[in-house]
Amino acid sequence: MAIDRVILDLDNTLFHTSNFKVALLGALKPLGVTDEAFWGTYRHARDPHHGACQYRFKNHVDLIAQRQPLDQAAALNALGEVLARSEEFLFRDSKDFLSRIISLGISSILLTRGDPEFQQAKIAASGIDKLVERIIVTEEPKINRISECLEGARGAVYMVDDHLDATLEIVRRYPNIVPILKRRPDLPPERYLGSRILNFKTLEEIRDYLTIVQATNPHYAGE
Repeated sequence: MAIDRVILDLDNTLFHTSNFKVALLGALKPLGVTDEAFWGTYRHARDPHHGACQYRFKNHVDLIAQRQPLDQAAALNALGEVLARSEEFLFRDSKDFLSRIISLGISSILLTRGDPEFQQAKIAASGIDKLVERIIVTEEPKINRISECLEGARGAVYMVDDHLDATLEIVRRYPNIVPILKRRPDLPPERYLGSRILNFKTLEEIRDYLTIVQATNPHYAGE
């Protein structure tokens, strides 16, 4: 069966979120923000209500200011300058990967979890909004939005993500989805043993795999 669409993750799949966070900290250090103040408040800023991803710069700056003196206007401006450079934090093969998806005639849905305003700004600044057909941003677990990603599919649906446990949960509920994991650098390869899920180190490898699947499918090109 030809691939009809691919559901794509953003953070740590297309976008190097870890490097982005380090750059945010670097932008605040000239204002006196310490590593402890930044990282010590990041988790609460990201998940203030225990379950919803709602990271916003203002929330984070407010929390840091509760720990140490801080020019909040200057901090927000510094963080905004990093956000404006979001394209720099795409993985080196992200745009080529998305371009190949277009070339193969595969529909693409970017499904990302986080604060809608923040994620949309990051996506727009990175430029990948021009390379995907649809964008869904949700504060709730992504599994709650999968059903709408499957509507109208006439062929195989693939999903590319970096979260092993969340992917396993989605596949258990939607067994017709074909999952592909982009390996996280903070997890050893043996962590993927027994998962029975395709996993690759880079988007380039995933690109090549999807190309082979689509090009060798007997119903490809014309249907």
